[in-house]
Amino acid sequence: MSYNNLSFSEEDFEAARILKSFLPDKIYDAHAHFYAASHIPIANAIPDGTFSRPKGDMDTYRSDMKNIIPETTVLKVNMIPMPDPTMTDPATGNRDAANLFMVQQLEKKPENVAELYILVGDTVEKLESMLVHPRIRGFKCYYYGAPDYNSNSEIAEFLPESAWQVANDLHLVITLHVMKDRSLADRENLAYIQKMAGKYPHATLILAHCARSFAAWTAMESVRHLACFPNVWYDLSAICEAAPVFECIKRAGVKNILWGSDYPICLTRGKAISLSDGFYWIQKKDLEKMSPNHTLHSNLIIAENLLAVRQACDMLDLACSDVEDIFYNNACRLFGMQR
Repeated sequence: MSYNNLSFSEEDFEAARILKSFLPDKIYDAHAHFYAASHIPIANAIPDGTFSRPKGDMDTYRSDMKNIIPETTVLKVNMIPMPDPTMTDPATGNRDAANLFMVQQLEKKPENVAELYILVGDTVEKLESMLVHPRIRGFKCYYYGAPDYNSNSEIAEFLPESAWQVANDLHLVITLHVMKDRSLADRENLAYIQKMAGKYPHATLILAHCARSFAAWTAMESVRHLACFPNVWYDLSAICEAAPVFECIKRAGVKNILWGSDYPICLTRGKAISLSDGFYWIQKKDLEKMSPNHTLHSNLIIAENLLAVRQACDMLDLACSDVEDIFYNNACRLFGMQR
């Protein structure tokens, strides 16, 4: 089966069958990127046809997710713009266009919420002026917005304090993808989050991808140091190993955990694995080298993620109600808050 150059295999449907008994029938996806391809030129450099479609909107999203979580009866989304380096230049208009696309989706699909893409130069007044819809629930930053951005960009280089101020005043969220090789285990990253989470207790910080713990040890070393901050949450998106999920749930508590798909990146094939002091993304080409006869196959990232989440929940002996909190209730509570 295929959908606009995206193919679903029998293995994908088998993964869906395996997950059927684990997943609740109501899911709130806390980390999904919606986009119009014209706003994200960098999409042309991403392989596997992830952005082969001109638009990633709610209808496309639901059609894709039906193949992975077919038994879901309720599916709500926190829609996040897909970042692109060109958005840092106001002259391109891509940042404003991406945020407007979120607002348009909210108008069409009133059961969902969204975040806006912000830049380090945004003032309090600018951010407040961007809150043009009552279901905008927060802000998304990304290291592309840092001056001379690179994989070692400091958080403060792409997340302005003005976002913390507005989020604190209006009880909004900030979704943060930390950078640097050590992720949350980096001393400066951890100190920054401790400082700002303490200074702005009514702003909820969502650390995406278990604080980007694709190298599992980074979570195992650091998450415990944020356990005293009730406004620090974690989303489990795109993590393909049980250990980081286990650690985040154990240290932060079930009530501070969200599940997210990382759509549409989650529809590529592969798996992030811890390797030495870093991590490696296994891709289809790697399996072809390991298995010339093609007896090995790669799942979609979303399937690998959900299987890892299931394993972590089993290891923690979570009740069904806990799993329902992670996949639905926590997001309803967080994103449903009144201004």
